[in-house]
Amino acid sequence: MRREAPRTLKTLTSAYQGVSSELYEVIVVENASSEPLGNDAVEAIDPSFRYIYFDSQYPSPAAAINEAVRESRGHAIGILIDGARMLSPGFVKYSLRALRAYHRPLVSTLGCHLGAKPQQESVNEGYNQKVEDTLLESVDWENDGYKLYDISSLAGSSKYGIFAPLAESNAVVLTRQSYDELGGYEEKFISPGGGLVNLDFYQRAQNLPGIQLVTLLGEASFHQFHGGVTTRPVDNWSVMAEEYLLIRGKSFDPYPTPWLNSDYLGNAHESVLPWFKYALDQRNDLLSLMSSNPYKDQSKSDQRNDLDFPQSVVAVLGMHRSGTSLLTGTLQEAGLVLGDVVTQAPHNRKGNREALSIRTLHEDLMKQAGGDWDSPPENINWDPIHVLLRDLIINSFDKETCWGFKDPRSLFCLEGWLDALPELQCVGIFRHPEEVALSLNARNQMSLEEGILLWTLYNKKLLYWHEKLNFPLIYFGEEPDHFRMQAVEVIGELSLPRQLKMEELRFYEPNLRNQTVGTYRLEPEAKNIYDTLLGRSILSQKEIKSELTPPEDSKGWRSQSLSWWRTIRNL
Repeated sequence: MRREAPRTLKTLTSAYQGVSSELYEVIVVENASSEPLGNDAVEAIDPSFRYIYFDSQYPSPAAAINEAVRESRGHAIGILIDGARMLSPGFVKYSLRALRAYHRPLVSTLGCHLGAKPQQESVNEGYNQKVEDTLLESVDWENDGYKLYDISSLAGSSKYGIFAPLAESNAVVLTRQSYDELGGYEEKFISPGGGLVNLDFYQRAQNLPGIQLVTLLGEASFHQFHGGVTTRPVDNWSVMAEEYLLIRGKSFDPYPTPWLNSDYLGNAHESVLPWFKYALDQRNDLLSLMSSNPYKDQSKSDQRNDLDFPQSVVAVLGMHRSGTSLLTGTLQEAGLVLGDVVTQAPHNRKGNREALSIRTLHEDLMKQAGGDWDSPPENINWDPIHVLLRDLIINSFDKETCWGFKDPRSLFCLEGWLDALPELQCVGIFRHPEEVALSLNARNQMSLEEGILLWTLYNKKLLYWHEKLNFPLIYFGEEPDHFRMQAVEVIGELSLPRQLKMEELRFYEPNLRNQTVGTYRLEPEAKNIYDTLLGRSILSQKEIKSELTPPEDSKGWRSQSLSWWRTIRNL
């Protein structure tokens, strides 16, 4: 897309959008292109734009989009799945307004094709890049982007116009929280162009709890012709529909009922007005075909503005490098709101899911007590300034029905949180001491002995809180399905907004788990704590097959049943 991408990027510049570049960032991710655009070409448009070359084995952009999102810093995400989609000049401005006005917005835009007809049709009549270049030169789109309406037609996914449901949005905006709940774009869509991955994402986003669809009234994306998968003069729909069927287990329906009622935000520009009349006619014709009202009743869908709505708060407890980030990201998938958290780190590709404000608070508490994360103090005192900061953090979540936080230091700072949140729900996670020590050695060059000693201090505290509060405990072992099974159990026990099944959990990627148990013989205290945690874990209570292995064994007791191991241990 060396011809098309620079135009798209020009429509994302601060000058074109009329919005300060300090309010948004642009990340250009190129998916294994044979003719890369390159960093220099991107910076020539705007030096603040970031360029990522993503070397993927598949021609689908799904994994590349997820990678770019991991690199992003904002609390909201805007996705243009195709680098050939120019934007109207109010897209960023009105998207930002929607994000301020709504708690959980899904911001959608009309999809258009440059040319008098959708490009699947016009290409058969001689429409090509040269014709399109002449068309673009006929309007002063760089100074008035709404002129693009004058040389465009509706894309097939927007064929009923702005006042009817859209099958997809080619410029879609949602909060980072919502994106993470969805697990991003489904990477099982591996066909060229991603097949129906964008339509799948848009439908899944509309099914999130409490989501409000917001359609930008006068804004649109305008697709430039580049011989892409969906605009070639061949029928690719059957291939894309078959891939969707294999992934989702059902046929694709572009307009599944019930439909969300959309709010509209924006301005009616002169070039857009003729499109409104068409859209009203199409909406009426579409509704006349329906036997009943296809729209969803959303009158009671969001109670967050009530003064006394029930609110639940969850704290994830566990030692560093023990799966706390994995568990927190998984709970976020199920609807636990985390706020602004770290989503990318050198030693954690998906980020540690920690809020910097909470981590900074805990670091100062430990420092005031003469300790640090690697030398945790016995006793911590919450001074008035710490209480004030804690309360400011709590108040920042006052509109959330279900929020939470994670920081391994919480094990030593929990009393202050319980003072303010006596109904705080906790969930703990632990891992074999040797695996944690090996991970600390890789990250912090800590010796194995020091790592296991630190594991002992943290997990002694985890046992202390478990005895007082009796919360669910997850064992993070080698078998992915064992973690998923326990996570589903916790999601149900915490009554999170999205009650997911094991196969719906997308956050966990087993290939990111690097350490395994070797031959190190644990000291009695560490071994006793580990055995006690095992016995109290959800995995133990389920009595299912497990890879749990006596720490001193080096001859392969893998895949023995947990009940058998408990019997041996008790003997």
